[in-house]
Amino acid sequence: MKKLILLLLLAPGLLFSANTQVFDKDGIPIKPAPSRLVNIIEGAPNILTSKQLNQLEAELIQFSRSTGIQIMLAVVPNLNGYEKAQMAIEIGRKWAIRENGKDSGIVLLLKPKTINSQEYVFIAIGSGLSHLLPKEIGARIVEFEMLPEFIQNDYSTGISKSIQTLNSLTLKETSASEYLSKTDRGISLWTILPLLVMILVFIVLRIRSENRRNYSSGAHPFWTNLFLGGSVGKGSHGSWSDFSGSAGGIEGCGGGGATGSW
Repeated sequence: MKKLILLLLLAPGLLFSANTQVFDKDGIPIKPAPSRLVNIIEGAPNILTSKQLNQLEAELIQFSRSTGIQIMLAVVPNLNGYEKAQMAIEIGRKWAIRENGKDSGIVLLLKPKTINSQEYVFIAIGSGLSHLLPKEIGARIVEFEMLPEFIQNDYSTGISKSIQTLNSLTLKETSASEYLSKTDRGISLWTILPLLVMILVFIVLRIRSENRRNYSSGAHPFWTNLFLGGSVGKGSHGSWSDFSGSAGGIEGCGGGGATGSW
């Protein structure tokens, strides 16, 4: 009976101790054991099915065999106050993602969105791969391969596309310059999307305003003035300088990517 009471008293402490072992003293995730290439840190939202986990693990194993480069996927519950770039780089350092003594591994860091927190994704590329994968590559892969799928909650496809792109680049099937050229759209959709929404709202409000004015005064409708080249709202000049967008992310998703060194 005394042993049972003692066990019940110790149980909360044992559970707390187990939970604290998910991160080290610096707040960096401890590498899971046994070692895998797809690592879901305890507490992270369940965004991948067992089938998807196994498929991504197989893809990463094949990538390592064909390129000699190791990619580690780390899905974390939080960033513990770190910037996403620094968290990814620290994982590379502490998990010793190296090949032949060189920093030539890649970390795919993903912190899924929760009710109370934003989603973040980052690709950290070891300095030993800078000749194949310049610093712009990580950001482009996040923006063009990952984010379009992630906003559909299709994490598996987004991660798989990023692996395929990295495979093509590291095997030199596609050069970095070719990929950067192919994905260079000047201003990305995510950059101008807020501007497009604001323009649409502006147009709708002006149409309503003009319709009310035209019904009361018998003046030409808004669209007639527009096609005739007339200025809507005489004496005023519109300006788009107040509208701005920021590249590299969308609402609820902190996109980014860069070359890290560990």
